[in-house]
Parts: sequence; C-alpha cells; structure tokens
Amino acid sequence: MSILGCLRKALSLPYLRYLVRAADGLEKRGLRAEEIQLDRLKSLIERNSSSEFGQAHGLKGVEGYKDFAERIPITDYESYRPYVERMAEGNSSALLGREEKLQMFALTSGTTGQPKQIPVGGTFLRNYRRGWKKIASRVYKDHPEVWYRQIFQLASPADDYRTSGGIPCGAISGLTAQMQNRLVRSHYAVPPGVCNIGDTDDRYYTAVRMAIDKDVALIVTASPATLVSIARKVQGRSEELIRDVRDGTLSAKCEMPSELRGELSAGLRPKAELARKLERRGADEGLLPRDYWRISLVSCWLGGTMGLYIPQLRELYGDVVLRDIGLLASEGRMSIPLSDETPDGMLDIDSNFYEFIPVDQMDGWTGPALLGHELEVGKKYFILLTTPSGFFRYNISDVVEVSGYVGGAPMIRFLNKGTRISSIVGEKLSEHNVVQAIGRVYGADGQNDECFDVVLCPQWGDPPFYRLNIDGGAFNGLANDKARDRLAEGLDRALMAVNMEYKSKRKSDRLGTVQVRALAAGYLAECDRRKMARSVTARSQFKHRYLHTELGADKDFPVLESSEQSRA
Repeated sequence: MSILGCLRKALSLPYLRYLVRAADGLEKRGLRAEEIQLDRLKSLIERNSSSEFGQAHGLKGVEGYKDFAERIPITDYESYRPYVERMAEGNSSALLGREEKLQMFALTSGTTGQPKQIPVGGTFLRNYRRGWKKIASRVYKDHPEVWYRQIFQLASPADDYRTSGGIPCGAISGLTAQMQNRLVRSHYAVPPGVCNIGDTDDRYYTAVRMAIDKDVALIVTASPATLVSIARKVQGRSEELIRDVRDGTLSAKCEMPSELRGELSAGLRPKAELARKLERRGADEGLLPRDYWRISLVSCWLGGTMGLYIPQLRELYGDVVLRDIGLLASEGRMSIPLSDETPDGMLDIDSNFYEFIPVDQMDGWTGPALLGHELEVGKKYFILLTTPSGFFRYNISDVVEVSGYVGGAPMIRFLNKGTRISSIVGEKLSEHNVVQAIGRVYGADGQNDECFDVVLCPQWGDPPFYRLNIDGGAFNGLANDKARDRLAEGLDRALMAVNMEYKSKRKSDRLGTVQVRALAAGYLAECDRRKMARSVTARSQFKHRYLHTELGADKDFPVLESSEQSRA
C-alpha cells in the first residue's frame, strides 16, 4: 500500500467504525417505525405549513394523520406545477417554509412531456446524504474489505441550466459530489469534473481512463443498463485506452473544455507495464471491466426489469456480489437495502412520511390510506410520499411488494411504475408521452381515428427497445421496409422530444431505436371492441390503450403476412 493509502486508511478508520455502529442501529429504529413515521409527518407539516400550498390547504390546523388525510387529496406533479413555476422565478415560499432554503431543482421526466423540477431544500439534501450514509453503513459492515479501496461512481451535472430566478437545475448527485470533503473524495476513482463532459461515449471513456489504474473494489450507479453501456462503449475503444495508459495521456478524441482536459491530464503518468497487461487481457474480445479491476461489489437497482441485467453484469464485471441501492427517485429515497443479492429494502422511515394504497384500489381512493405498519406481506401497493420538498400525499406511481418486516418497518421491493408507465431502463415513458409522440408523427395530436390502430410495447434485447404495432389495414405501405424505417425514426425522434429520460437512454444506447411491425388488419380494433363489451363504463369513456408496460406483451399479436415476408 502506498504512503497516501496508509495515511487514508489511518484517517478513515474512525469514520468506518462510526458507519458500522450506524448500521447496527437501523433494525433498532425499525422497532419504533410507527412512532417515528408519525413524528416525521408532524415535523414535515410544521416545516412547510407556512408555504403558499400549506396555507391554501390549512396545514397549520392539522391534528393527527386522519385530519391530514382528509384535508389533503392524493396529489401528482401537476398538482404542484404552478407552485414550482413560481419557485423557479425566485419565490421559494410557494412550497417551502421559512426555515427552508431552496438549493436547486432535480430534473426528471414528467408524464405530460414537460420535465419535472423537484425542489431540493436543505432538509431534503440532508436526508438524501443521510440515506446514502445508511447504504454505506450496511455495505461496509458486511464488506469491510472494500473500505480501503476505491469506488467507481459517475455523477451527473448539478447545473444543466438555470431558471429565470437563477436556480440551478440538474442532478442531486452532482451537488453532493461537490460537497464531499477531501477524505471522502479520496475514496472515489473518478474526478467530479468528468460529469461535465457532454458526449456520453467520451464521458464513459474518460471515467474509465481516469480510474483504470486504481484499485476499484466497489461500483455504484442507479441503473445496471448504465454499467452495461459503459463496459460495451469502452470495449470498443480498447486500443485507444491501452495507448493512453502506455503514454500517460487522455485521448484527443474525447471532446471537453480545455480547462477540464488540463485538470484531468495533470495527474496522468505513462504506465508501460500496465499497458502490456491490458493488451494481453484484451487481446481476444477487447477490454472488459473484469480485465482491469478487481471488483468485489456492484451496487445498482435489482428490482423490476433491472434484474434482467444480472447475467450481463456478471459476464462483464466478473463474479461480483450485487447489492441494490434501494428504491430511490428524484422525489426522495424510499428504502434502505440490508443484504446482498435482493431488491428488498427496509422502508426509509426517517426521510419521508409514507402511505400505501393496494394496487387494485388506487382508482377513486380518498381519505386515509394504509401506513407502513399496516401492510400485508406478499401484497402490492402504490406509495404516496410526503416529503421535505413540500409535496404532500404525492403519488409517485411506484408499485412495491411487501416481503417482510423489520420491527414495524416493512421490507419493500420495487416492481414497476404505474399501469400506464413503462420503464425498462429508467425512462419512465408514459402513455401520455406515447400519444404526444404519435400526434407529432401524424400531425393529429392523438385525435385522428387512425391513431387508435397503434400500440407501443417494450421488448427485451441488447439493448432493449420499443416496438410500435400498427394495424395492417390502417396505413398503406407498411409492408415496405423503407416506409417502416421512416416511421420508426420519426417516432423515435418524437419520443425523445417529449421525454427527457427516454432521450438520455437513447443517446447513451441503453435503449435501442423503435421498431415497427404491421399486424393483421382489424386486430387492434377487434381487441378494443371486446374490451368495450366487457367494460362497465360508457362507450364514450372507453380509452384505447396506446402503451403496454409488460415486456413482450405483444408476442401473440397476429402479424401481417406480407410484413413477415418483407423482413425475411
């Protein structure tokens, strides 16, 4: 171990001991989950009751949970958009109380096509950082060997743009990376500035270039699709990478500001011996992460469709231990994983207040819901969040399953987004997005009768993609490959235009381009007729389904014969 490594080890030991003690306290707090949650609700109401939203809903007069649930209806982001817009202009009191200072807006995709700007105040930020410390405490208790080695993690920029009121908008991970002290920062193999490289391929390449000679033990990211993409992108640039290692350079092909290039290049040194080792290891198929790092643990989402990436992770990164990072969104953290190889996590009872509604009872639910200690093991629920951001009873559209309890705190696992939202790799594509995109392609805004003869379905692949199924009798020329390719490209562009997360995943090749398939004439219309016949609602209220959320839901759809022949 180097002198710097020995010094870091000595300085880090007290903090490691602190984390281990903190890990031991999580189960103890679970025993008091009901009490902690009700105290949390009281605190959140008191903190933001003076906001414009709080005053409009009489939050200062709330007495207990039932009173709270009767005053505040179930909300979604559109309930808060007018308040957020005023915050963006500089009026933080629209959603936050007097004690809260707005730090930034976290960006994520919205179901209506407009990005969501999630307010990040001081309390939210403290909870966010505390949640990651809880994660770290469990990891380092179970895997103390990784503490003295390096972490590979890519943050995203905290300041993509500014609102009219000068508030930065971006990713919370970028802000917290800027706030790390030197001791904590010394454990990370990728310099924070790498997140400011615009091109995805160059950002991935540079991150690995900066970390390739480090003793990386732990890799952390949200989506495993990102890890697969990093591995594949860098594999295709193996010769370039080996040359950089040998010469002590950072490839001129990577586009970045000259100041950042100088900052990143300053510490690079030629390493001929390492370059020779890498050349031997990557001789056959190019370099993979298992060739240049001795990885012990990969931490990422394992729930829902993310679990499908596990075989690829082990192929690319070696026989590693997998640890979920917990149920986490821009709106807040919801769970803390306690063990390896499972998507289950203990409800993060300290960060937010949670309510739960059974999945089959969500429509039309009013009044009080179920609290964490009242759930049934094996049952599925939607989560409602009350957060330090000033969101109350917020339906985040996440469906979770309860797998057990730690005291009164449920263990939950993420299953999927709501019934009209698809998220293979985190794109959160809503049916509204699909209707918007179809409207852009056909100039009908989803209202033309012909647009009822389409449905989009997610497909598993390398990478995953979406397939647009079109009734063969609705559009002429779809048996022609060129016509379908034009339609696929147009819809792909439209989906990127209405959903920022879809665009991000497409640009980084975590999602493949849309594919188009013609179905037997009249099939989709007949499906709708059968559904209308079974529906208890009036015919005028029936809505055609433009998006299926289950992978391969269209596998049994009858394909137009000429369509199959043209692809043969």
